[in-house]
Amino acid sequence: MLKAPRLVEICGYRSLLGSPQVRLTLAFQTLADWVKSAESSERQKLDSELFKFATHIGVELWGPSPAVPEPLRPS
Repeated sequence: MLKAPRLVEICGYRSLLGSPQVRLTLAFQTLADWVKSAESSERQKLDSELFKFATHIGVELWGPSPAVPEPLRPS
């Protein structure tokens, strides 16, 4: 996944309440970059391997918010 063109970052999260669930967040520069990655043969192979071991897999697509289009950080 780290070799996907125009990938910005991958972040991993786990529940602090003891659930075995894991969440990965992938950020691409554009939606078209994500589409290209999702349709690649490398990604298809990775997904088929993942589906052998993981359950309850979901995909959500998020974009910038008009209310907060840029990250807010304390100065």
